[in-house]
Amino acid sequence: MRLYLLKISKVYSEIAIAKIIIALLLILCAVPVKALAAVGESNTISMEGASGQVLTEASTQQVLIEHEADTARSVAGLSKLPGLLVLCEAVDSGMFDLTSLVQVSQEAARISGPTAFIEGGEAIEAAPLMKAAVMICAGDAIYALGEALFGSEAVFVSVIQERLGELGIDVPYDNASGADVKFTPRQLALMGAELMQSPCFAAHSKFTLEEIVHKDGRKTELVNANRMLRSYAGCTGVATGSSQTDGYCGVFYISRGDTNLVCVVLGCKNSATRFAIATEMLNQTFSTIRAQRLATKGDVIAKDVRVIGGKRRDVNLVAKESVVLVLEKNEPALLPVETIPKRLHAPLSAEDVVGTISYQTADGVEKGKVELVVQVPIEEAFLRDFIRNAILGFLRA
Repeated sequence: MRLYLLKISKVYSEIAIAKIIIALLLILCAVPVKALAAVGESNTISMEGASGQVLTEASTQQVLIEHEADTARSVAGLSKLPGLLVLCEAVDSGMFDLTSLVQVSQEAARISGPTAFIEGGEAIEAAPLMKAAVMICAGDAIYALGEALFGSEAVFVSVIQERLGELGIDVPYDNASGADVKFTPRQLALMGAELMQSPCFAAHSKFTLEEIVHKDGRKTELVNANRMLRSYAGCTGVATGSSQTDGYCGVFYISRGDTNLVCVVLGCKNSATRFAIATEMLNQTFSTIRAQRLATKGDVIAKDVRVIGGKRRDVNLVAKESVVLVLEKNEPALLPVETIPKRLHAPLSAEDVVGTISYQTADGVEKGKVELVVQVPIEEAFLRDFIRNAILGFLRA
């Protein structure tokens, strides 16, 4: 009888333990998380402590981790990123020279927030202003550079709005500082990736400590608040911002081998939480996935493909676009399956896809594809072209 009672007691204990485990699982399921949806759902991280996050592969904007990624909110100093993008791309294109002298207006000098401490009427080179603009998102420096480049804030803002439109970001932008402008984490990730493609921005965003020496002898120390530059391997940008209402925000760009990631964290209660959440997101991603670059736009894939009926006898085939795949760490190598023509028929434009390289698993599932186009357009040849080519060939012989 005693043995029977012991067995019953053991059964009830096991049932109680099972109920506890089920309850815990239900609680865990209620936590709002979404992690690495593109490559598997086995790993999750806590999303507590931030109002919005996203982590993307930089070149494709493939989302790897997200939480409230499409909710627009105020983002403190990060709202200045569109202005920085326009300014840096103007330098890259040769439209603006950083040795130019900038005459600071009273309007520029009055901009609040992170500042280069420039004064109205001050004449200063564009180069130190660009340092302040990129390193600390100095609103006065951005305003002064925008005025120097475009003549007025109004024109500067119209160019910013146009550039946002090109990126597919439909957000009203009506002042050089981006005051009262709201962005989603996904939009900030896209802007961060675009900024890091700018040689001007990339050269300045990795600076951690610099100074501006003004003509009157004053010095302004510039300290980059992006602690990830010093604490996380491969981080080279982008920017941070904070305010009492918006919390602590950051956009971080990290490169390791072929893997380039953009991590956005918004609305944290303090700086330490901002960097801790970004670090956790990045650590999990790097431990779980790898990026494989299949091709860079313009790479020559096939040389001297014969052209029939064209003004050229042969042409190289190049990658139409850059292609990067995000794969699980333990995923087997993919097999390239080429479809490359031995000859082509003119006319051919640079947009005509004439071949492909498909990257497939061992059982034939396509994971990525590189489309091939001609390196230069080829016009159709007429009788006079054949006669001309024959004469030139005869003379060369």
